[in-house]
Amino acid sequence: LMGLCLYIPNSKPVYVPINHTKPMTDELLPNQVSMDFVSKMMQKLADEHPKMVYHHGKFDIRVIHGTTGVYLPIWWDTMIASQLIDENAPAKLKYQYKLRVDPTMDTYNIESMFNGLPYAWIDPEVFALYAAIDSYDTSRLQKSQQRVFERKDMSRLYKLFQEVEVPVVLVTSHMEDDGINMDLDFLTKLNAKYEHNKERCFATLEKLVAPY
Repeated sequence: LMGLCLYIPNSKPVYVPINHTKPMTDELLPNQVSMDFVSKMMQKLADEHPKMVYHHGKFDIRVIHGTTGVYLPIWWDTMIASQLIDENAPAKLKYQYKLRVDPTMDTYNIESMFNGLPYAWIDPEVFALYAAIDSYDTSRLQKSQQRVFERKDMSRLYKLFQEVEVPVVLVTSHMEDDGINMDLDFLTKLNAKYEHNKERCFATLEKLVAPY
């Protein structure tokens, strides 16, 4: 966890550095937030259960859990919302922000900005210029998406988003972190069943197309 990009509505977006280091030596830079403090704050967030907005929430939630042991709540995921609103459009944050919020905004990516340098070596003051704005962009994109979902013709899709797509993020996060139990005997029988049906389908298909 290199740092946290945070934004609270009606405030300034911030970047909280945690693990930036000196180039070559990898010695931690001073004036950063400790992991112990971050863990305590993440637990406080989890307990208070605020309306957390993410872009690709499962990634962020799993990284936070992997470094602090805390699973944060999720209320909105702008990446999932973008895929539901238009499955054919790229779901990347910068693209969606330009598409839905500000068409005059240039798109860019972090790799091209820092020429492949390890993120840990980048001065937090410089890194913040890129990182902090992501949380702000995500917040504005969320508001734009909510307006779309609240249209009458989007009610069923909005229900799917709220009741299935967002709640399942935490479920799949736990599954990927902890693993799942599988009944191999049942899966073997299921595989045999569908293999048999597949052969029957192919045989029927061959009969149908043979005259042509």
